[in-house]
Amino acid sequence: MKLNRGFLIVCFCALFASTSTNDDVFKPGGAVKTFGKIAAVDSDVDIPNGTVFKVRFDSGRDSSKGINSTLDSVARFINLKHAAGIPKDNIQLAIVVHGSASLDVTVDEFYAAQKKGRTNGSAEAVAELQKHNVKFYICGQSAAYNKIKKTDLLPGVKVAHSAMTIHALLGSDDYLLNPF
Repeated sequence: MKLNRGFLIVCFCALFASTSTNDDVFKPGGAVKTFGKIAAVDSDVDIPNGTVFKVRFDSGRDSSKGINSTLDSVARFINLKHAAGIPKDNIQLAIVVHGSASLDVTVDEFYAAQKKGRTNGSAEAVAELQKHNVKFYICGQSAAYNKIKKTDLLPGVKVAHSAMTIHALLGSDDYLLNPF
């Protein structure tokens, strides 16, 4: 079977056009306005009044450029709950940072020394999420491996013995693990 080259080009352009217009659906949220875009959804699942969301997120991969993707997900989570009318006090979030993501919670001087002079694209996002009471924990083992001292960390980032330890402690405090 011989495929028509023109037909393939038209299909490719249609596919590209349909994926690029999907970005128009996602808009800045009402709580975190600079990242964590969300889409309006007519949900079939109601959130019961008084629901408290205690959720922990795991961040093990660095941001190759820009904001760490886990931070964007957490902002999206906050924006979604804000859009659903969940009170700010009922949103209790924590991010456990380890592995190569450890550099994303360091001050610019340390980050730049490790990343060939680049600026930490996640630093402002960390500060913004902390305004929404998001707690940040860095794995002490990853910090040791990367020679990160407490003075190298962004304000408010706490050192845990390990990612495994803080996950267990947060879990015992009823923080559910977000699966992605």
